[in-house]
Amino acid sequence: MGLHGMRSVLVAIALTVSARPAAAAAGTWYGTWTLDRGRSQLTGTTIRIVRIPNGYHFDFGAVRFDIGDDGKFYTTVPGRATSLRAVSDYEWVRIHRNNGKDVDRSVLRVSPDQRTLVIDTEAISPSGAVQRSRDIEQRIGEGHGLAGTWRSTKVGINVPEKITLSAASGGAILWGAPEDGNYFVVVPDGPPAVNVGPRAVASVKLAVRTASPTELRWTETIDGKPYMEGIDMLAKDGSLVETTWADQFPSEIQKAVYVRR
Repeated sequence: MGLHGMRSVLVAIALTVSARPAAAAAGTWYGTWTLDRGRSQLTGTTIRIVRIPNGYHFDFGAVRFDIGDDGKFYTTVPGRATSLRAVSDYEWVRIHRNNGKDVDRSVLRVSPDQRTLVIDTEAISPSGAVQRSRDIEQRIGEGHGLAGTWRSTKVGINVPEKITLSAASGGAILWGAPEDGNYFVVVPDGPPAVNVGPRAVASVKLAVRTASPTELRWTETIDGKPYMEGIDMLAKDGSLVETTWADQFPSEIQKAVYVRR
């Protein structure tokens, strides 16, 4: 999903895979964890957008796709589609769908000086509840309208506000995002796990490797191509710290801190 509706390609993927299950059998990992935004560092990632004749080309490194700005839906990854409608030279309406169902709607506005992009999003939960958020991006270098390179300075719903970890059979861990309803059943050091749930995108898989009793390293793939890398650690103060970076942009590191609540 920061421009994360765009930046991680899709807000819904961001909500279902941004926080990963932590390493194996220690019961201290299990429970409900809540994002501490004040201790987290979630800004600084970039996205590149290029104007093409019928719309825009979006480049996230491992994932690239074209969508028109005519309001029609275009497939971005299997099970995921996006529409973008130009309202003016400075405003667009975007809708994301997973498996044919709307998951969020956004209004994108570029400032008159062309330096700032504001994205106001309404994410729609499986129950129909609406979560509102705002992302702010700053332009890097030259560009006009939506086209250019953008770096996040304020993020909205690009990581889950809550995650749950619980024991599953066979030494697996069930990780879920309550606001989205999707989850992974993942065995550390086992085969990649497929995203499951009402808004799951089957092309997204997660492989985890145990580095120590308090550290897990993982790789997220889309259609078999590495997309995100990360490290989950159980800190000495009892928090769960997740460090992530896009496979193609390893210097753009984000840190999400979760506390048990």
